[in-house]
Amino acid sequence: MSDHPAPTFPAPLSACVIACNEADRIGDCLASLAFCDEIVVVDSGSTDGTPALCERMGARVLQRPFDGFRRQKQFAVDQCRNDWVLCLDADE
Repeated sequence: MSDHPAPTFPAPLSACVIACNEADRIGDCLASLAFCDEIVVVDSGSTDGTPALCERMGARVLQRPFDGFRRQKQFAVDQCRNDWVLCLDADE
């Protein structure tokens, strides 16, 4: 961890994450996105509390059956409200 403040972004920025049963690692991912104006998590049927954890951390959580990484990521991007979107995996 750095003692430097998080950088600011000159335009509204959304972040999106696709997830399924990521409760043990997604918290760090979402914490690293605190500088974003919006965080969208697309969950594909987690049974480990991932959606509730994400909501507690301020993310907007949407449920969608998994039908492939490309389609899931595109759905997540399409749900974001801002023109600039950062996509991360739950373990990043």
